[in-house]
Amino acid sequence: MLRQSGGDLGVALLVWLLGSVLVLLGALTFGELGAMLPDAGGSYAYVREAFGPLPAFLLGWTLFLAINTGGTATLAVAFANYLGELVPLAPAAHKLAGVAMIAAVAVVNVRGVRQAVSVQNWSTALKVGALLALAVAGVALGDGFHRSDGRAFTTPLSLASLSAAGVALLGVLWAYEGWQNVTNSAGEARDPQRTFARGIVFGTARSWRSI
Repeated sequence: MLRQSGGDLGVALLVWLLGSVLVLLGALTFGELGAMLPDAGGSYAYVREAFGPLPAFLLGWTLFLAINTGGTATLAVAFANYLGELVPLAPAAHKLAGVAMIAAVAVVNVRGVRQAVSVQNWSTALKVGALLALAVAGVALGDGFHRSDGRAFTTPLSLASLSAAGVALLGVLWAYEGWQNVTNSAGEARDPQRTFARGIVFGTARSWRSI
């Protein structure tokens, strides 16, 4: 994001703030929809109720063939890239690492919800621990805005700078990706009218605090 913002710290932080507001508005919308229509399927159910069965059918297959599968592939490639920073990987091994991660996650989910929850809990703990460690290291070892090349809101307003900020915004939305999927299980949730709005807002706000 900082690279897309031209190294301007002020622009990068402003893009983070704008993206966070957009995500929170979306989370509030899905929380309300989950309370109003506590059916399994999430966005599929909402599109079906609003526009009819055909658009919902098309959305379901689009999610299956492109959206969710594309997101899974992107995460698998990212995993292989990060693994390559720790262990040198040949091109073939790089691809196999991504495929192996997809297979491992699939096996865990096929085994059952309890096993999937356990993996998600400890992996989330590792992620939050890493974020906290980076935050502490940044405060302890960083020099804040005192770098000689540090800039804030010095980028001139132009079509090119707005376009670059828009590209940086994609990084914010990707960082929050996944909050809308919680409503897929609304049909199995207890008291969704009360719990969904609170849960989705709390989860999104917690992600914002982590950032």
